[in-house]
This record gives sequence, structure tokens and C-alpha cells, in this order.
Amino acid sequence: LAQAFFSEKVGQTNHDAQMQTPILVEIWDTAMQARLDQNKYMRTRDLQHWTALQSKIKKLGTLYDDLEKLTMDSADLKRIKDARAATDQFLKAAQAWVKNDNEATVALMLMDELGKKVQSNAMNAEDSGWGAAETSKTTAEGMVNVSIALTMILVTAALIVGVVVGVVLPRSIVKRVLIIENAAKGMA
Repeated sequence: LAQAFFSEKVGQTNHDAQMQTPILVEIWDTAMQARLDQNKYMRTRDLQHWTALQSKIKKLGTLYDDLEKLTMDSADLKRIKDARAATDQFLKAAQAWVKNDNEATVALMLMDELGKKVQSNAMNAEDSGWGAAETSKTTAEGMVNVSIALTMILVTAALIVGVVVGVVLPRSIVKRVLIIENAAKGMA
């Protein structure tokens, strides 16, 4: 808008051109400042830049109104209308970007939170696994120790039974044989 007006009005000395030029300069400056605030907000997410952008958009609307009051040319009025529409579209695009960015930020925060929960659960599962392995090891060691003890007891018991049977049984047999032998001698 400002560039088209400048190209057409430069060098004109009529009253309308002289009145329009300062407004055009302010429109140009305000539009550039609005774009700068938009870029700063996109980089920093600092709300003061977003507020400044919205303020400059409102100021552009007022400047367009002021320029319309000084303009009678239909081509100039169309340029103002187009500039106003472009400014509205710019604001809507900026608002959509902010909305999408806010939604993405929320999604990223949720993803981060869920990721931390997954990591925590994985670490807990790993700790539980190591705990279960340690418990299993302890249980197995206990079973081996009980098996060794039982084996030792059974071996000892078998030896005792073997000694008892080896000593008592032959004595009992020998004792009976001696009784039979004495009875046979007594009969003879």
C-alpha cells in the first residue's frame, strides 16, 4: 500500500498528497514494527511482543481510516481496502500460529511427562527384575544348602544303619547259631 502510494504521490505538491504522505510513512513504519514484533514473539514467546503486535494492528486500522478520509481516488481507496484485508489476514495467520504453537507446546509438555513416566516405569521394571533375580538366587542357594544338608544327614543315617545292620545282624545270627550249636552239643 505505502509503496504504491509513494510511487504515485512522490513529487506531487497538491494538498491531498502532502496530507497523505505522513500517514503513509506511519503506516509503513507501523507495519514494519508489527512484523518485527511478530518475529520477536515467534523467537522468544515473550507476550510483550504479542501485545505490541496486536496494538500495532489496531493502529494500522486507525491509520487506514485516516488515509481513507483524505482519499477520493477509487484506485487509492481499493489499495486501502486491500491493505486492510491483508492486515486482517496477517493478524489471523499470526493468531493461528500462536494457537498452533500453544497446542504444540502443550503436546510437547504432555509427551515429555509421558516419556518421563515411561522411563520411570522401565526403571522400576528393571529394578523389580533385578530384585526378582536376587530373590531367585537366594532361594536357589537356600535350596542347594538344604539339599547338601539332607544329603549329609542321609549319608550319615545310611552309615549308621549300615554299621548297625553290619554289627547287629551278624551278632544276632551268630548268637542263634551258637544256641543251636550248644543245643546240638547238649543232645549229643
